[in-house]
This record gives sequence, C-alpha cells and structure tokens, in this order.
Amino acid sequence: MESINIIIAESDTETAIKIEQILVDMGHQVLAVVESGKAAISQVETKKPDLVLMNVRLVDDEDATDTGGVIYKQMGIPVIFLFGKEDQGLVERAIQNSPVGCFPKPIHARDLILVVEIVKNASRIDVERRKAVEELRKSQEQLRASNELLMMILDSVPADIYVSDMETYEILYMNAYMKESFGRDLTGQICYKAFRNDSVQCPHCNNSQLLDENGQPTAIKIWEGHNPISDKNYLNYDRAIPWIDGKFVRIQVATDITDRKLAEAALRESEEKHRLFFENSPIGIIHYDNTGTITDLNEAMVEIFGSTYEEQIGSSVNEVSHREYADAIRKSLEGEYATFEGWYTPVYGEKTSFLQANWIPLKRDGKVISGVGIVEDITERKRSRDLMIQTEKIMSVGGLAAGMAHEINNPLGS
Repeated sequence: MESINIIIAESDTETAIKIEQILVDMGHQVLAVVESGKAAISQVETKKPDLVLMNVRLVDDEDATDTGGVIYKQMGIPVIFLFGKEDQGLVERAIQNSPVGCFPKPIHARDLILVVEIVKNASRIDVERRKAVEELRKSQEQLRASNELLMMILDSVPADIYVSDMETYEILYMNAYMKESFGRDLTGQICYKAFRNDSVQCPHCNNSQLLDENGQPTAIKIWEGHNPISDKNYLNYDRAIPWIDGKFVRIQVATDITDRKLAEAALRESEEKHRLFFENSPIGIIHYDNTGTITDLNEAMVEIFGSTYEEQIGSSVNEVSHREYADAIRKSLEGEYATFEGWYTPVYGEKTSFLQANWIPLKRDGKVISGVGIVEDITERKRSRDLMIQTEKIMSVGGLAAGMAHEINNPLGS
C-alpha cells in the first residue's frame, strides 16, 4: 500500500492515540497529533501533509468545520472530518467546507483503510484537475499573448481590419487604421449597423462559409465591395481565426482600392473613346505586333484594302510583295518613324490604291512591342493632282504655240 503523510486533529487523547496506532500499523506516517484548530493550521503550513483527520469539535473550537475549510480551500489539503452522535448538526457544514468525506466515531481500521483510499483517489483526481487547470491556464496565457502580438501587428498594418463574433455580429476589435478611417472606435457595436447603417445582416455576409462541416476554418474568402459610410471601395479578405476565449471569430482585412477603381473606370472610358475613334475614323488604322503581323484594323482600313477583316487579321509583312511598303513597316519595327506613299495592292484583295501611310513604333522600356499604321487612300487626290499637272502642261504648250503663231503672222521686220 502506498504510504501517505497524515496530521491528526483530535481533542480526545484516547481516540487520537488509537487512530495514530492504526495508521502506523498500516504503514502511514503521522506527522503530528494536535488538539486545537490553530495548532492544526500551524502544523499543516509547516509540514504539508497529504491528509488531515479532524474532529468537528476541537479544544479551542466547538465548530472546527471552518478550520477544516481553511485547510482544504486555502491550503489545498484534503480534510476528513470525524464526528460523534452528538455532532450530527455539524455534518452538513463539514461537507460544505471539505467535501472529501465525513466518518462517524468510533473509527475502525477498515474505516481508515477506506479513508486513505478516498484521499488517494481524491488526491489523484485533484492532481489531474490541477494539472488540467494549469494546462488550461498556460494555454489561455499563450493564446492571450498570441492575440496581443496579433493586435500589435494588426495595428501597424495600413488597412482596415476588424474582428467580429460570427453569431452575434458584435465587433470585438478594430485596428488603429480602421478607427481612423471611420473616425471612431466601433468596438462593441453590431457590425452591419456600425459599418453599413443596416438594420439586418448584410446580404453579402459570408460568415456561414468561413467554417467547414467540422467547424474548422475554410480558405480565405476574397471579394470586392463598396462601403456606403466611408464611400470607399475595398478589396476584402475574410477568414475565421481562434480568439482569446478559443472561439472562432471572423477577421476581415480590407484594402482601400477606391483610387484603383477610379483609375479602372477612367481607363475603361479612355479605351471606349479609343475604340469609338478607331471604329469610326474615316482614315485607315491598322495595328501590328513586333513581328509585323496584323492584330487589328478598322472598317476604313478594310475598305482601303478591298478585302474582309478576317482575311487581313494574322497576315504578315513578310507576305507583302511591295518592297517599299514592306520596308516602311520593317523600319518602324526597328524603332523608327516611317512613311510610305505610292500605289499599293494588298496581299488579300484586288483593289489598287494610291496610299499615304505613316508607320509609328510603340515602345515599352525602350523596346518596340508593336506598331500602328495611319493609312489614307488619296487615289482621287492623286488623280486630281495628276490631271491638274497635265492640264497645266497642255495650257503651257498651248500658250507657246499661240506665241509662235503670232510671231509667224507678225514678223519683227515687217
């Protein structure tokens, strides 16, 4: 049998001697035998026993149950109360102060064997309980320290970050950046009321998606949205994380993308204007990549070529037989501004036109990535100009002939 250390607090000397002898015969160590409550507390503080056997009445204390309560509750030592027939009224108080056990007198060896087993089991349970409590305390302390570190990190992040209860929607935390964004600390308020001035849960709330069927966090949810209170657009990252109390809560990291959204809108508007100009321009516009392959052309360019859009897309400068036309495009691909003026018949098409073209290289980081051709069909202008020149020549010849006729008809010497 495993030996334990015991202090006996008994006002009746004969009973104390009997109990001590039984315990010693059982192989246990009796550290002290006392008659008063004060002496019991003093001996317990000094000798730290595994068990105190205490009569409910002592020399200095007609109700020793409170003394036993101090030893059990404040000092953590199990107390077994002993009581006689006349002490029945104190049993209930004894159990309240030390619920380990109470035994009636006279006490026998079999009772003490049971007492020791009770204490050993109670001690074992108490050790396990204390160990569990300590582990829980350490776990909570680690979680608290981890959350404090997390709070410090979150407060340094230049983004709106908040934590909320996924069941009650209460805001549990706002970082410094978000407090500044909203002008105040909204901790303790309901998130959809505080952040959106809504009376009901937000329609886009994804709390139900943040935990899987086993109650574990799912992957980060990423989405964009507009906040009506701050009047800003945000890129939101939502996830469930364990909080100080071990419960999973929602954390959202929201990055202000208002400027980006405005830039995107301006870009879309610019692209739309470019597209409208491209499609409706009366002058031909053609795009080609850095290999000289046509990637796009407008309707005016299709008409100039006298073919279809589909026939021209994907055709290459290497297929062009007109040397001056092809050389001008190649020159632009080398990074130089190039021009072409002359008669040209496209690879796909039978229409021959007199073209005036400007080939413009498009560069990024000093390298040509593509090019744009601005092409105008000046066939009619060319023909008009040629006709004017021919007319001027005819008129010049006619004037010369008239002068010669006048000289013939009117000689100088006549």
